[in-house]
Amino acid sequence: IAVVHQGKLLYVNQACQTLFGYDQGEIDHLSIIEMFAEEDRDRIQAYIEARNKGKAAPTFYEAIGRRKDGSHFNMEASIASYTLNDDLFVVSLIRDITSRKKIEKTIRDSEYSLSIINDIQSGILSSQNIEDLSEQITQKLLQYFKCLRVGISLIDHQNRTAKSIAEAKTEDFSPGSSRQIDYESYTDLFPGLLSERIIVIDDLEKRDKHAQEINKSGGKIAVFAALVYEENLLGVIGISFKERKMFSEFSEGILRQTADQLAIALHQAMLIENIQNSRTRAQMLAQKVVTVQEDERQFISRELHDDTGQNLTALKVQLELVKNDIPDEYEQIKSMLVDSANLADSTLKNIRNLAHGLRPPV
Repeated sequence: IAVVHQGKLLYVNQACQTLFGYDQGEIDHLSIIEMFAEEDRDRIQAYIEARNKGKAAPTFYEAIGRRKDGSHFNMEASIASYTLNDDLFVVSLIRDITSRKKIEKTIRDSEYSLSIINDIQSGILSSQNIEDLSEQITQKLLQYFKCLRVGISLIDHQNRTAKSIAEAKTEDFSPGSSRQIDYESYTDLFPGLLSERIIVIDDLEKRDKHAQEINKSGGKIAVFAALVYEENLLGVIGISFKERKMFSEFSEGILRQTADQLAIALHQAMLIENIQNSRTRAQMLAQKVVTVQEDERQFISRELHDDTGQNLTALKVQLELVKNDIPDEYEQIKSMLVDSANLADSTLKNIRNLAHGLRPPV
């Protein structure tokens, strides 16, 4: 309990002195503003001035308290005021809510972690495009971690290539990064990523390869999370932070769960992509077979119509000419020539019908 008069502490009980880390008598007549952290002082001063002028001011609020040693804690204050001899006195009931705030933060972190995992799982169930899914995840991680940059890269060990498929960054992140990444810059991380799953690098100046990619964002540390499926490193989540303390043990747990779920999504997406590619190749092959068959039909039809058809027509004409040159007394020979001409004519019609069948009109 604290009693305030004209912005000064008039009385505090023993519990209040202990809460703020002061000995008996040290806190007397101390300015109430000094009991609050810098970021809350303007707000609390505005409340005091409003109350002194008889204006409305909150009677209950939360703030960050400041102890004698400079450490901070979460507090809430219930305010009551009374007037004595035209002087305004304010009575504050102050409670330490640090534990409650930690529990609330843990609940919020758990809910946010669950929302990330649910987003990934819903993306898997809906067969969402992996690039779109990765973009959503990077945005959520950027928002949760309050970091400078989050990127997701796929790694092709067979072709020794790495490709960025998603990136989210704050306004503080100056240069844009290329979609293509130097595969060799990751090779020294592979053993640690496969064994530890998460690597924290806080000596960027000593790692030229990574300093060029991460330190340009203003980051002091980099965190890499492995996307591993059945001991195969499919890709990496890379995060850039300004300070080491921004990446907590709880944050590591969220990142680890996210990486595990995203690795499953990547594996399934790759399987689907392989199936789609196989189908595409099969369709292309089938189209080529149809094209070859169509070319063969065109060739045969043209040969039958142009060459064979013309030859039979010429044969028919020559038979007619020979028949006309034979004297009438050779009636049997003329009859055989007529039969031959008719056979040639019948064959010509059959060939034309066959050519027409090979290339019917559209």
